[in-house]
Amino acid sequence: MKIVVLAGSPKGEMSITLQYVRYIQKKNPAHLFIIIQIGNQIRKLEKDAAAFQAVLDEIRRADAVLWCFPVYFLMVPSPLKRFIELVLERHAEAAFAGKYATALTTSVHFYDHTAHNYIRAISEDMGMQAIPGFSADMEDLLKPAGRAGFISFALNFIRTIAAQAPVEKAFAPVNVSIPEYLSPAIPDVPKTGRRRIVLLTDAGEADVNLRRMTDAFVRFLPNAVDVVNINSLDLKGGCLGCCQCGDNNVCVYHDDLMPLFRDKLMPSDAIVFAGRIRDRYLSARWKMFFDRSFCNGHAPVMMGKQMAWIVSGALRQLPNLRQLLEAEAEMGRMYLAGIVTDEDADSVRITALLRDLATRLLRHVEENTPVQPTFLSVGGHKIFRDLIYELRFVFRADYRFFAKHGMFDYPQKNIRKRLQSGFLSLLMAIPAFRPAFFRMAKSRMLEPYQKIVDQA
Repeated sequence: MKIVVLAGSPKGEMSITLQYVRYIQKKNPAHLFIIIQIGNQIRKLEKDAAAFQAVLDEIRRADAVLWCFPVYFLMVPSPLKRFIELVLERHAEAAFAGKYATALTTSVHFYDHTAHNYIRAISEDMGMQAIPGFSADMEDLLKPAGRAGFISFALNFIRTIAAQAPVEKAFAPVNVSIPEYLSPAIPDVPKTGRRRIVLLTDAGEADVNLRRMTDAFVRFLPNAVDVVNINSLDLKGGCLGCCQCGDNNVCVYHDDLMPLFRDKLMPSDAIVFAGRIRDRYLSARWKMFFDRSFCNGHAPVMMGKQMAWIVSGALRQLPNLRQLLEAEAEMGRMYLAGIVTDEDADSVRITALLRDLATRLLRHVEENTPVQPTFLSVGGHKIFRDLIYELRFVFRADYRFFAKHGMFDYPQKNIRKRLQSGFLSLLMAIPAFRPAFFRMAKSRMLEPYQKIVDQA
């Protein structure tokens, strides 16, 4: 059996994720694993048609495809995202059609599910039989239980291919028919406000709807807006995963990214993001931008700012992408004022939504509306908190930030609750006490809340 491994890590042969493939190769010598480096060869694949065609030819001859990548910023790394765009732009899906596919990722289990959702959905869009992937912790290969789980996953994948078993689809196709947005004449609102608002966009000449929506939005705001097209930025490349920025938040690249953060985004009161959906995400350019923002580490350096999204494309059909946009706001501790898309056929309604978004964004800036956390940020914070504490020798800048802002909020540090819990645990060990405790539990739990309501 021949399995093509599409390796998405920019580290190439130095990738930890790739070591999982090497391991399973040795455990299954009867099967051929062809490893193709995508992550550190994407520029060649963009420019060299013969190199790109050679990849497609290997896939055509294979029985299955294994997408292999570390999770970068809740998703696949930007080079792999760009490769997927190339396949779709060049209408090369036929090379993948009918093949079995799965994914192997490494991460700290921070939004690994959104990365797996994306790659499985893309595989199905290409006509592949997509099997749920394996999300490995970075150190699973070093542990007997982790290796056993991975071996079981690989054997199941191989057996499924050998049996030509049917695979149930998990995602519906996306209807990409988006109506044209016809913006009415909108008079400029006098720009008398002093708030600093930055709008980042990747709109190109073909992104007519997106350009019209952002133009309308800017006209509605009573503040000057600093519009930055990320396509015009000098970005030397995607994130290398080198973690050298962990010490002082300085990227090894010397390009326009860090000055953009330092001079425009950090001093701003609100940030508006604008992008057009390509396949089931935004553009690979946006993905490069977000990956490179890792130079700020795991710390929510933009916390307290307001943000909004203007999206061109079928976002309502892509709940995975919506969750990514919402998670970005929550994990950054920024208040998401709203998301407006061009999915409505009624241009008047879209214009009204843009006007309302501009009004609400400015109101939230004036009122400094705090973030309302959900599991998206609470769960993510706990993962980062533990990671940074454990790896504080690498992520020294993150450690300083977390310590300064009281973000090492381990429950055992609350002495009062520890004593209370310990005392009640002793009492609950007494059989006669337990019935009495549960009889009064509801009313006692309610008392502090009733006191606040009574004082309102």
